[in-house]
Amino acid sequence: MINMDELFDIADGPEQRLARYQACLQEFERLNHEDNYVKQIRQEIQYLQRAIKSD
Repeated sequence: MINMDELFDIADGPEQRLARYQACLQEFERLNHEDNYVKQIRQEIQYLQRAIKSD
């Protein structure tokens, strides 16, 4: 799987990445779309939430 940062080629903070991924996920959910890419976004959101919480 590709790294989300590589896909977006953006180097910003975890809070900004979390907001971007959540917006993507909301759009996919609105479209009732589910695939491996959406699963990867969910995993990345969980990782970022834990990372932000531990800081």
